[in-house]
Amino acid sequence: MKCPACDNTMSRVIPKGTRVEVDVCSGGCGGIWFDRNEFKKFDEPHEASAVLLNIKIDPTVVPDESLTRDCPRCENVPMIKRFFSIKKKVKLDECYTCGGIFLDQGELSCIHSLF
Repeated sequence: MKCPACDNTMSRVIPKGTRVEVDVCSGGCGGIWFDRNEFKKFDEPHEASAVLLNIKIDPTVVPDESLTRDCPRCENVPMIKRFFSIKKKVKLDECYTCGGIFLDQGELSCIHSLF
């Protein structure tokens, strides 16, 4: 699967203590793709996983967060940007078709800091 932010090939990881496969943009922008309902398993601080918080990035890859991104699962379907919470600190990308969620590098840590 291609990263919706930088077009790098994403790799699958299984965070320790789970059976959930999450796609990460390791060696690219550091983004994370969660299929439907996967994000709920990692959105609170006690659910933190080192493999998702410490993704290797390429510092020369700087995606434009203002652009609309296409879902990496659904062909030619733009994702919508929405805030994670009413605090409006983190804006994530969500596919209205498949329910997947994409977080840019550092957004998962920021979400954890809101609790």
